[in-house]
Amino acid sequence: MLKIIIISVLFSTSITRVNSQNYFMDTRDNQKYPIIKIGEQIWMAKNLNFASVKSYCYDNDLENCKKYGRLYEWESALKSCPEGWHLSTEYEWQELEKFLGMDERELENQLNRGDGIADRLKPTGDSGFNEQFGGWGGSDDGLFIAADTIGTYWTSGEVSFERAWHRDININKTTIYRSAVIKSYALCLRCVKDHELPSMLKIQQ
Repeated sequence: MLKIIIISVLFSTSITRVNSQNYFMDTRDNQKYPIIKIGEQIWMAKNLNFASVKSYCYDNDLENCKKYGRLYEWESALKSCPEGWHLSTEYEWQELEKFLGMDERELENQLNRGDGIADRLKPTGDSGFNEQFGGWGGSDDGLFIAADTIGTYWTSGEVSFERAWHRDININKTTIYRSAVIKSYALCLRCVKDHELPSMLKIQQ
């Protein structure tokens, strides 16, 4: 008969950041990304800059990819994180916002929510998220908009055949903007580390 012995692994709920020297190396192109622990989640503290299909540099300038990371259409964003990582989910964004102090009653709201929370995500904030104001790209007109002013972030949360949830962080606002936008827009992408089991299972005969 099989016996399953559960060996507990302790996790800290109070640590908000990984050591600042911790990085992840994406072996697909050898780019390095700082990583940060916020609550129980480990995020890349830099926008992804992996060249995949339907991803773009702001103004089609490679120097902007180095500065902001790439802009991805939603379908591309779903597939672009390296192995062991994934596009941040809607739930993970809400957990992040809640951990940083957003009232739970605001989490499902659209438009501007959580006064003061955006400031904690900006480069001058205390979370270590280091938001980058990479702007966004239009779906049909080829325009690029709002670099150095707004950071736009996809989530994997699908709203309809045409739209998915995203976040805007504006350099001039203290709130986080949540809305459903057209999937063919090109937005920034933050990867989150895949969840590990909270315990190890040892199977004995």
